[in-house]
Amino acid sequence: MRLPPAACLGLALTAAAPAAAAPVQVTDDGRVETTVLLPVSVDTLRAHLSDPRWLPGVVGDGTRASLVGQDGPCQLVDSVSPSAVVEARYRTRHCPTGTGFRSTLVESKHFEVYESEIVLTADGEGTRLRYRLRVVPSFPVPSAIVRSGLKSGVQKLSDALEAWGAAQAK
Repeated sequence: MRLPPAACLGLALTAAAPAAAAPVQVTDDGRVETTVLLPVSVDTLRAHLSDPRWLPGVVGDGTRASLVGQDGPCQLVDSVSPSAVVEARYRTRHCPTGTGFRSTLVESKHFEVYESEIVLTADGEGTRLRYRLRVVPSFPVPSAIVRSGLKSGVQKLSDALEAWGAAQAK
């Protein structure tokens, strides 16, 4: 079975790759992560990321996120990610943390696990953003294909963030 593009895995994808794209690593437990240095303050980036609709808008692949409620300090977010194979629908809990944001799966017929984490760290006059993602589809897919799709999607997300950062620096 072919795994849907990373957009279906909750990632918004687009943007031309900058000259020096941030590297993407796959950890032993299947998490995919990247770190991007952006020329904006932690507070500015935190304000943007506090709206879970912002990131899909930056990368613009057609993923739609809608706020549907609150769960304490967390927002409940319904997302729809299109792909050629399936239109994945899932609800996540988007929560602020001391260092950024964490999103976890509430419900989906397409995923057993969806966990993303954004860690923001001041770095000079900018912010280092570390993005980590772990997804387990609810249908049989070889883990190598899942890792490859996630790695590609996180790379495209990283590229889009770098392009956004470059536009902010102008």
